[in-house]
Amino acid sequence: MDIEKLSVLETKVAKLIDETLALRNEKLRQEKALAEKEEEIRTLVSKLEEIEEERGFVREKIEKLLVKLENV
Repeated sequence: MDIEKLSVLETKVAKLIDETLALRNEKLRQEKALAEKEEEIRTLVSKLEEIEEERGFVREKIEKLLVKLENV
């Protein structure tokens, strides 16, 4: 009877080890995906800053042109 209990316990422990390894692998996969998304966000923020800067420059040029047109 004790051997049976040990066998059941061994099976449960093996199952828990497998589940732990699977969860650890999933955690690593999720961390990698998160890091990739964070890098993507940094890239997009940088592009947005560039676009906003360019937009300000274009706006300034247009305003100068409008002032010149008003003076004509």
